[in-house]
Amino acid sequence: VLAGATGAIVASVSMTAGCFLEIESVRDEEEQERQERNAAISSNPQQAVAGMISQLSRSGLSAGSLAAIQTDLARNPHVITDLETAITEGRKTSAQRASPVSHAIWMFLSALLAGLTPVLPFVFFPADAAWMICITITSALLLLLSIGRARISNRRPSREILETLGIALAAAIAGVVVALLLK
Repeated sequence: VLAGATGAIVASVSMTAGCFLEIESVRDEEEQERQERNAAISSNPQQAVAGMISQLSRSGLSAGSLAAIQTDLARNPHVITDLETAITEGRKTSAQRASPVSHAIWMFLSALLAGLTPVLPFVFFPADAAWMICITITSALLLLLSIGRARISNRRPSREILETLGIALAAAIAGVVVALLLK
């Protein structure tokens, strides 16, 4: 039980750190790309303006609107980067715009819950009963997770259930194989 709880906590902390660092890395990469884009605009502003107008012309804007935008961009070409950023940010989901800290906290809590779920029955019940309780609770939580994923993604619940249970089964098999190899 102690080893299981310790493993769950360590895994939760590790996953939290990984989640936080991944989001921070993506944001750092986006900032680096923005700086590189600004440098490219500075080195050839006419080409940058022409490229932006070319992209905007495919959007269905009128010739008059394009001409006005081109005039504005020619006066201040660095607005191109702000315009591109605004468009990109507008396409991001609320989860993509959320703080890396909030992502990390949710990752920690969900990983801790997932890691402790199979351990806690062994704390409160005899081992014979704990196995069935553990399997029942874990299966119920996986089913709820699958239904939640189906609602979020607008997919068929049956597909999400099979996918989630398949991943869980693969993890369980991997655990059994490792345990047999270490035995």
